[in-house]
Amino acid sequence: MESNYAIVLITTPKDKAKDIAKFIVQEKLGACVNIISGVESIYWWKGEIETSEESLLIVKTLKEKIVTFDRKVKAITHIQYQRLYHLT
Repeated sequence: MESNYAIVLITTPKDKAKDIAKFIVQEKLGACVNIISGVESIYWWKGEIETSEESLLIVKTLKEKIVTFDRKVKAITHIQYQRLYHLT
């Protein structure tokens, strides 16, 4: 049996996490958002290995909302190369 639910993972700067989470819930793009602070990310950026402290948002939503979710969340965050990962 296939589920209609999806989990979306978003890494974001710590100072933006709560605003993004509230936007997602207010717009009914997700039923619930968990914020995990203090996530250390290590990644390649412009040919160098970088490290930053971020927050991880775990969003519970429906598969049918994913396209709209991506469009609206990317539009308000303005973060270059922000990644939204969908687990369905």
